[in-house]
Amino acid sequence: MPILFQAERWQVAVVLSLCAVLFVWCVVRELRRVPNKRLGLRLGLNFIAILALALLGLEPARLHEPLQKKIALLTDPLPPETVDSLTQSNTIEVFTLDEKNQANHIQDAGFIARHFPKSEIHLFGQGLNQADLTRLRGHLLMFHQSELPKGVVELESKPTVVIGERLLVKGLVRGNFERLIFKANEIAVDSLANLKEETRFEFSFKPKQLGKLTLSLALDGKEEKWGAVVLPFKPLSILVLQSKPTFEIKYLKNFLAEKGYRFAMRVMVGKARYREEFWNLPSQSLASLSRKVLSRFDVVMIDGETLARLTLSERVALENAVTQEGLGVFITELDSLLQQQPSLKFFQPFRFRLHQVREQTVSGKHFKSPPISLEAFTIVEDFGTQSLLRDSDGRSVAAFHQKGFGRIAISLVQNAYQWKLAGKPSVYAAYWAYLFSAIAKRASEIAMSVPTISIVHEPIEFKIQTALDSPRVFIQENSQETFVPLRQETLNPTAWHGRYWAKESGWIAFKLNGEKRGWAFVSDENSFEALRQETRRKETLKIIQQNVAQEADETKKIEHDVMPMLWCALCMMLALGLLWAERKV
Repeated sequence: MPILFQAERWQVAVVLSLCAVLFVWCVVRELRRVPNKRLGLRLGLNFIAILALALLGLEPARLHEPLQKKIALLTDPLPPETVDSLTQSNTIEVFTLDEKNQANHIQDAGFIARHFPKSEIHLFGQGLNQADLTRLRGHLLMFHQSELPKGVVELESKPTVVIGERLLVKGLVRGNFERLIFKANEIAVDSLANLKEETRFEFSFKPKQLGKLTLSLALDGKEEKWGAVVLPFKPLSILVLQSKPTFEIKYLKNFLAEKGYRFAMRVMVGKARYREEFWNLPSQSLASLSRKVLSRFDVVMIDGETLARLTLSERVALENAVTQEGLGVFITELDSLLQQQPSLKFFQPFRFRLHQVREQTVSGKHFKSPPISLEAFTIVEDFGTQSLLRDSDGRSVAAFHQKGFGRIAISLVQNAYQWKLAGKPSVYAAYWAYLFSAIAKRASEIAMSVPTISIVHEPIEFKIQTALDSPRVFIQENSQETFVPLRQETLNPTAWHGRYWAKESGWIAFKLNGEKRGWAFVSDENSFEALRQETRRKETLKIIQQNVAQEADETKKIEHDVMPMLWCALCMMLALGLLWAERKV
């Protein structure tokens, strides 16, 4: 194996030069000695002593590739012959996460991470979940996939739906099946027949009652259940401030009125002249923005020109409403923001990156659109900036920045009303509903984040939005209540996260400070097995591909073992001792 020195190159050169001079001096000294007996022994001992001295100064080390323990981790039930062939091997140690396999059973991949820190792990089955993949970060992973899972392998469904809206359920079935039936509260809603290889499905249902909604998919008789919660429509209060009439505002006004939103509008129609309109709200003067006026609204939609014309008192009132009251501000017509005016610094937390003018699809959480024209730049996701919509290349085209309890938001979508003109009113409605709800004043509510499917004995991640300083959440399962500690987001002080492991299948209730605020449906352990396997398979393949890309860019990891300096010191002392003894003989 190659040898290297711990010292720098110049230090190596200096030490070797001094040792060479010292050895030459010793040779000359020994040659002049009279009587000249045992010359070869004396020269050899001098050489050993000087070499040991040099090694003490240079600290040599032996290079070698790290030794890796080979581990086989069985993630799913495998054929007995496969398990037997692995367990009988003397070069690999076998563990299993599934008790059905006859091998050493472990609870999670953390056992391997703790006991085999430098290991080569061969995954057999459908892969690992995100938590186990995180535990094995830094290990060499090799994935031996089993046969692709068959059944419902993709499922998209909102955990909540507002009364009057349609709940969309879509996904993918892999394999050959006779019939897929979609049910809501045990009543068949729709079905598909003669499913071959890979079949995409899309069902919709319009709930008529508030509360818990039990959904299910029956694939050739095997029924798998999950749930959604039907919420009452709570219209937001929106204030629109514009410097001139536009087609966007015209269509937006009609949309807000149709959906039952409460909104007020102030549009400049001449010098110091405004037109004011009110829908589902009592009228009041909007000539000047004050704390009292702004307190009535959840969102303020304002264009850049109007923002720049605000007086100092109006700008301060708007800033305080955002940071202290949690008001959301949506800015349109971004020319004023791009000019970086000092007086508008509070409303200019975004940075932009130039990009060619293009027409692309945009997508966000539970939202995807047909192609639409976008601005000639994209939003840079700096610290504190969170993306709401992305284009088909993954670049942020709508985002908000947290300011105290409130949010400042922008969108680079041009002329969203084109969706409505193109016969896509549902896309237009979903776009504005999504943006307004994302930045509106945070109400005290519990919303399940991901995944849509919750399984018994697996972590259920939930999120609560509240202005309370110390919210306390209890989860009621059957008649038992369990306190769940919360973690507060650093950038968004109104957002809290929790995690809970359900013990039984069925509905569980969430209580915030003693008041019931939400529900979640927990599926049994045998439900959506193909979906969970497909999710693990994709997550594992993603991590494997990332590791391969990193290895292509990085040099191989090399370890070095430093030579023990004690042996060098002993050799030098022994050589010097023999030289002294030789003179006495």
